[in-house]
Amino acid sequence: MTSSGSKLLISFLLIPSSLFLMRITGWFGLLFLVSLICSTLFCFDYAAELRALERKTKIQEYISVLLFFPQAIFGLTSFLIGISIAVWVLYNTFVEKLPEYSGGVLTFGIAPALILFGLAALKSVFSNKRNKGNEL
Repeated sequence: MTSSGSKLLISFLLIPSSLFLMRITGWFGLLFLVSLICSTLFCFDYAAELRALERKTKIQEYISVLLFFPQAIFGLTSFLIGISIAVWVLYNTFVEKLPEYSGGVLTFGIAPALILFGLAALKSVFSNKRNKGNEL
């Protein structure tokens, strides 16, 4: 198993164990949050490593297909949230300013970053390149 694969397995195992340990003290809730975030990131790394392999076993092929969906959903969600923020700002700036809106055209905030990250994530999921270092 690769290093990112073992990190992914450890982070997946820490999620339920931290929930069990929260009965002892609530501080293990931080371990739950950290392991949840790390499992998402290690999932992306492991999927990139599996896509870079030229010959895959049946299990690696199954895991590669299984890890395709979370990364695609994450990228699509990020892209759609960024587009929604941008459309909301443009609508309130140029069409009609709603009472809930308090900013101007400079309030795009994180929308461009979300759009670019979502596009990069979707591109890395759907690309067939075998470049190991060019993934997310």
